[in-house]
Amino acid sequence: MNWDAVSKISLAVLPIVAAVVSLIRGRGGRRNQIKQDAELLGLLPEGTAARERLLHHLDQSIAALGAEEQELTRDPMGIGLGVIFLGGAIATFVLAIQGSGWWWFIVALLLIIGIAGLSESAAKAKRDNRGRRIRAAKGPEQLTP
Repeated sequence: MNWDAVSKISLAVLPIVAAVVSLIRGRGGRRNQIKQDAELLGLLPEGTAARERLLHHLDQSIAALGAEEQELTRDPMGIGLGVIFLGGAIATFVLAIQGSGWWWFIVALLLIIGIAGLSESAAKAKRDNRGRRIRAAKGPEQLTP
């Protein structure tokens, strides 16, 4: 086994895997903000206007989070295909290191398709039953049947 090639592949794959994991897990932005607001609410004295405003804001934030989680989804089939294309790019990368120069074209093509598919499918968005994004109409020309 060519350990030099394995080390090069590992260094190329590691940032991609880290990006995919962070994209899928997210940073918990809205939930963390709600948690911080709830902690702040506990510090505010009872009966103050600031506490009432923050409590109202928390109610709205939690309702919006619930609605968002029901509407926004990911496309698991697209994520799987993106990962398969990225895996194909990695496998072809090994062949490119060991073989002739024309493999690099295939590596680039598989990498571009894999990244594009993964980034489109892993992002939370409103989707139809087939997993395709539902985009808002941009102008009156799109509203006509």
